Amino acid sequence: MSEKVDLAHVFDLAKMLDYQEGSVVSRTIINKEVGTVTLFSFDKDEGLSEHTT
Repeated sequence: MSEKVDLAHVFDLAKMLDYQEGSVVSRTIINKEVGTVTLFSFDKDEGLSEHTT
């Protein structure tokens, strides 16, 4: 997605990311020096592993 987000637009997040059986799928929505916003889709029994930065 473009770094310039139209703040007046309503986004349907469910339509921005496909589901994949047995997987975790991610898509970066905003990527800036101060941080990122990432959308995730999880199949049943899937999750994020713990990590440190």
